[in-house]
Amino acid sequence: MTDIRAGADTGVRRCEQCGRPLPALHKNEYTPARARLVADLGVCLCAHGETDDVEVPERAPSLL
Repeated sequence: MTDIRAGADTGVRRCEQCGRPLPALHKNEYTPARARLVADLGVCLCAHGETDDVEVPERAPSLL
C-alpha cells in the first residue's frame, strides 16, 4: 500500500496554502485516501476568496 504522506498523488484536492484537504463539494470526493488525509491533517479552514477556481456542482432537487 502506498503511504499517502509520502507525497503520492491521491487525487484529493488540497489547499495551496496549508496543504490540507479542501472541503468536499460532491459525494464522489469522499474516498478512503481523503479520509486518511483528513484523519492525519484535518480539513482546510483557510479563507478562500474569489481566487478559488473550483466550480461548485449544481444541487439536485430534494426528494423529500
